[in-house]
Amino acid sequence: MLYDIVGMLAFAVTHVSINLTMYYILIAMYLMLGLLMPEAEVRLYFVLPIKMKWMVLVYFVMFAYDVYTYMSFGWQIGLAYGSEIVLALINLLVFIYGCKHRLSFRQNMHQKRRKAQFKGSVFRTSPGKWYLTSQVLYMRQNGIVKS
Repeated sequence: MLYDIVGMLAFAVTHVSINLTMYYILIAMYLMLGLLMPEAEVRLYFVLPIKMKWMVLVYFVMFAYDVYTYMSFGWQIGLAYGSEIVLALINLLVFIYGCKHRLSFRQNMHQKRRKAQFKGSVFRTSPGKWYLTSQVLYMRQNGIVKS
């Protein structure tokens, strides 16, 4: 739906009829996959293994080249066709933001409570050495650590 609205707005502003396709949306979904699992491998032609992080880099370069190419035709065509790329990248950013802040308020409060409880159960015996309180008690009882 956002694609349709932006397509109509781009036509109203630039008077250039554009053919909005799903190409950049599919590439953005592939970028999402690559950003979520950068160490995963895909095989080019079922032979050459390539890490997803390198594929993400290649697709970002392709996006930049497409924007440059569209802008070289003039601002009207650049705006009309570049909006398709910008929308795909906005979808990517919305997805990343949603993944980063996916916990609900109640889950987030529970997470903070667990973190505070864990920090309270950790004891520092010397610089750089951290132990759980139960481990420190055991070490004190057996004479491993002085009080």
